[in-house]
Amino acid sequence: MDFSLRTVRSLNRLCKKPLRIISYKGASTTALKEQPNSEILNRFNDDIKAGGVVPVFRRAFLFPSRVALQDEIGIYTYSGLHRAASALSDEISVYLSGDTGMTVAYLCRNDASHVITQWAIWMSGNVAVPLSSLHPPDMIKYFITDSTAKLVICTQEHEKLLRSITSELSVPLLIKGREKEITAQFYQPDSSFLEPKPEEGMIDVGKSNLWYGDSDALIVYTSGTTSKPKGVVWTHSMLNTHISALHCAWQYSANDVVLHTLPLHHIHGQLNSLNASLAAGARIRMLPSFLSYMVWARLLGMGEREDAKITVFHGVPAMYNRLVADHESMFNDSKTESYVRMTLSSKMRLMCVGSAPLPETLYWKWEKISGIRLLERYGMSEVGMALSNPYKPAERRVVGSVGLPLPGISARIAVQSENDPSKLTPLVTVQSSMPDEQRKPHEMLDQTAQFRRVGTPRAPCRAWTCDERTVRYIIFKKTYPVTYLQMTLDVVSDVKIADVIIIISDFPRVSKLSRKR
Repeated sequence: MDFSLRTVRSLNRLCKKPLRIISYKGASTTALKEQPNSEILNRFNDDIKAGGVVPVFRRAFLFPSRVALQDEIGIYTYSGLHRAASALSDEISVYLSGDTGMTVAYLCRNDASHVITQWAIWMSGNVAVPLSSLHPPDMIKYFITDSTAKLVICTQEHEKLLRSITSELSVPLLIKGREKEITAQFYQPDSSFLEPKPEEGMIDVGKSNLWYGDSDALIVYTSGTTSKPKGVVWTHSMLNTHISALHCAWQYSANDVVLHTLPLHHIHGQLNSLNASLAAGARIRMLPSFLSYMVWARLLGMGEREDAKITVFHGVPAMYNRLVADHESMFNDSKTESYVRMTLSSKMRLMCVGSAPLPETLYWKWEKISGIRLLERYGMSEVGMALSNPYKPAERRVVGSVGLPLPGISARIAVQSENDPSKLTPLVTVQSSMPDEQRKPHEMLDQTAQFRRVGTPRAPCRAWTCDERTVRYIIFKKTYPVTYLQMTLDVVSDVKIADVIIIISDFPRVSKLSRKR
């Protein structure tokens, strides 16, 4: 029997009885927090030693009964997401006649449907190209054609938008309904006509780990600052290396509860909040979009059980700017301010910021509000996360700086050669050792575990400063250069301004390091 989203949500609201919780091993009142299976983990480590990569979806075998994600529709375990993705991967394989290495574009909501679709594309051995409804139809058409997508997948609310585009391009369109999310839900209403379904054993699908070690995973498009957006190809190996680097630097673990409000067509949302968290066995609380009052409610744990309260949040300066502005109007008495500060400082393990310059005034305002120093970092679609302030101790985080290279990253400051402008002369080079991608069971549940590294990081300079990190973004007006950084800092520093759009005309063409298919 099929049920509409409205029916399911109404049942959840109206149900007076305690919701029955189904786990991988049986019924209980909480999700099991099992130790990662040592046998499976050892097998994964052996494949990594041999040059393979364990894709994110396959790591679900390490913690099948743990809650992976909660959205506005339901709650899902890792095994539930895996089974739903496995079913969808069969449909994808039929559409592509079993071919692998094909690009598959998809447009889903910021909820479980995105994870299920991405995992299904990877399970079928193909390359995922995330799209966004924020883009106009012409840009979506460009992404589909430029990536040479052989199939487009979307959820029902985006069918009207994509039907005309795919018909014009003669690209098959697979409409994904909600039935897979509903059957994958961890919590089900305790009702005689919608009985909870027992957890079934997970079946390993997809290619071998060695195959994924030499295969593409994602194509993420740049923001198009200098020209048309360029497709950046991310292999499974690249994705896994960056995940290991973030796990090492920021100490992700299966105990994390991550609030996700970032767009999923950029690497910030794909890597930092989504895949790095799922690869660690963490729990993600996914909101459809960033709304300040909803974020405040989740950060303060209003109506949440203890094991579902947020501990990690990744955002951009504009988000923190809006949270600060609404804090002044929502929490305007000393007792409430103290409660907010005490709650955040005691519950939040990590609050990270990036993707745009962080004004110094905003940095200190947020510390006053929350008792937390934001961890500022720097990344790009072309290179992933590159630089970061230290996770510990927080006192070493430098305002106006994006820190040092993350594990496995080498960074260099260079200037144009006076004799030959086409060449660069290095001034400072900073190298950081590669993270160890092999994991032990205790490391996945212990946030204080020391992750193993190879070699000793060399850091001749203290940190990268704002000016050095934004040398690429320069707007020329006649002969007077104005940096994008200066413009953004001036605007975002004013808390009264909610958002800003910078329109650039006659911008000089600047080549960027990206790989276009």
